[in-house]
Amino acid sequence: MGAEVNESLTVPGLTSSVTMRIDTYGISHIEAQNTPDLFFAQGYNAARDRLWQIDYWRRSGLGEMAAVFGKNFLQRDRAARLMLFRGDMDAEGAAYGPGSKEAVTAFVAGINAYIAKAEKNPKSLPLEFQTLDYTPARWQPEDIVRIRSHGVWQNLISEVERTFMICSGLLEQDRFRVKLQPDHTPAVPSGVDLCSLSETMLDNYLLAAYPPLLIVGKGAVIIGLCAAAAPLPGGRFWQVPRTGPIPCLRCAMPFISKHPGSILLGPVNPTLQALPQVTMATSHLASRSFP
Repeated sequence: MGAEVNESLTVPGLTSSVTMRIDTYGISHIEAQNTPDLFFAQGYNAARDRLWQIDYWRRSGLGEMAAVFGKNFLQRDRAARLMLFRGDMDAEGAAYGPGSKEAVTAFVAGINAYIAKAEKNPKSLPLEFQTLDYTPARWQPEDIVRIRSHGVWQNLISEVERTFMICSGLLEQDRFRVKLQPDHTPAVPSGVDLCSLSETMLDNYLLAAYPPLLIVGKGAVIIGLCAAAAPLPGGRFWQVPRTGPIPCLRCAMPFISKHPGSILLGPVNPTLQALPQVTMATSHLASRSFP
């Protein structure tokens, strides 16, 4: 790692002092005096580490790609907007548990605080912004709740494949394709005609759920690669690019945050860097982890 750098900043939005230390493994250690400042610092740190990636995540989820990447992304934006949450935001926020609204608000404020700092020195922005000639957007707390296209249901494609197997009279053979857990025999609800389902039924979902491939220049910048192939009914394949500049960053560095009486361990998944996520929480009274 490089030489140790000590920097003192005045960041509007904090109510007390916060200490952030990056250890030799690149893991952020955040110490705050209260919970709002803790999540504020987490958002600030997420933007410091991955500003282009989380901006891409937000634009991709809200359907705002065409605004910066051009009209070829209009259909993808349309699909993403079909997936946006349009329900009661207060009720939805309350369902996440006590303090969630405050945590999200503080986290987003931290992201915006870092963006404000970066705007004063455009050359400090990640290479992707400079190459693509645009700037990061400011966040709203509602953005995190509204975006649903990133919640990929891992077995959805498999379930659609099963419907086509059943339609073809191959239910028993389907057991060799994927093992059902717990083991059972699928039953088709009365009145449902599985053979009426279209091979294109998942097209909007897949277009919204998986970020498109973005290639800029003559081999200079390739964004959103590390692709995998997801099988679709009818023998088709959907290319599934995974977000991240090359080399693809599939393992984000976690963070360790502390405030009096507790320690919060943050996410390892890159997508979760854009969320005020607590992977594990401990205190002198209890310890809880979230898979």
